Amino acid sequence: MSPMITSNSTPDTEEERQSSERNTLLKRHIVKWTGKDYIFLVQWMLIKFGHGIEIYLPGIITQQVSCEMDISPLGESVLGVILYVFMALATLISMPLAKKLGNKFVLYLSLYSSIIFAVVCAIVPNYWTLLISRP
Repeated sequence: MSPMITSNSTPDTEEERQSSERNTLLKRHIVKWTGKDYIFLVQWMLIKFGHGIEIYLPGIITQQVSCEMDISPLGESVLGVILYVFMALATLISMPLAKKLGNKFVLYLSLYSSIIFAVVCAIVPNYWTLLISRP
């Protein structure tokens, strides 16, 4: 006669016991997102979307600016190089800054500085001011 196994029985083998412990641990460590977490996620996505646009559109913007300001091809290429060099430097600087000052602060700093530099780039009167405000 075989013994009946009920759902309330204790695990018979070591594997069953470990599996039961893993399931219990997983159930205990489920993290619920708060409203602030969702707001932070939306802000982060908007900033990353803005940075994506900023990465892919400089060619078009630089061509338009070079037509309006009569910039030489060399000056046009310098604008692109300056932008990408400063983006690379910002990536290298932002990670240690985020660890030291917090992700939220660096995220807001990035957002507000991008807005300020975009406005300055839009109203510059000459090439040198544009070159300085581009990073």
